Amino acid sequence: MDIKVLGIDLGKAVRSHAGLDKAGAVVFRKRLQRHRLLDFLIPLPPCLVAMEACGGVHHIGRFCLEKGHEPRLMSPLYFRPYVKVYKNDDRDAEAIAEAATRPTVSFVAIKSEEQLDLQALHRARERLVSDRTRLINQGRGFLMERGIRVGTGRHVFQKELARLAAEGASDLSTRMRLLVTDIQRRPALPLRKGARRLIGRTNGGMNTKLHAICDSEGRPIDLFVMAAQVSDYIGARAARWSVKRQMATPG
Repeated sequence: MDIKVLGIDLGKAVRSHAGLDKAGAVVFRKRLQRHRLLDFLIPLPPCLVAMEACGGVHHIGRFCLEKGHEPRLMSPLYFRPYVKVYKNDDRDAEAIAEAATRPTVSFVAIKSEEQLDLQALHRARERLVSDRTRLINQGRGFLMERGIRVGTGRHVFQKELARLAAEGASDLSTRMRLLVTDIQRRPALPLRKGARRLIGRTNGGMNTKLHAICDSEGRPIDLFVMAAQVSDYIGARAARWSVKRQMATPG
């Protein structure tokens, strides 16, 4: 059995494999459980390993590189035209292997662990910003139903919450005042001026490193990307200046 191209359909529990020879004929078909895939690739002679670019595929791609294989990751749009007759996992694996041999197919680059770490931090920051925006919009809606209109922008909303918590409002019930106070104390909103902050950074990749600014309890407030050549001291100072500017800028 001389496998030159191995197509893998990455299922959640079971993964289908299809091997092609030099002529492009299917010489190998097999289904394996998910946790047995890496053990299957170890004794396999070096070949081209084609997979769909999906979750968890970069780890498998780096493992293939370590074992001498040539991984190729592609979008599902490229191998769908090669699926024959009715679609199933085995035919998907065969279509992936066939599409990987076409010279016009664009492949996805394998990401390193540093790149995935940076991507995860950016996505975590996007989630925090989204949570903060949702909380602000919900709070503005609550206050609008009580006849209190708050302008747009998180700084305007933060100032209005602080005023309502300190002075109160005749239009708000006791339960609503407690809710406004609870929203003001949420970690998704910025800390009050003068609160202690902690700054840390990632080891960084080839070109960038990421500084994370957290409060005294370790909750992230902001992320700041710097060039890898910039010293940690300058990066931390720039990150602190960025947060101060955001706090001082209205809207």
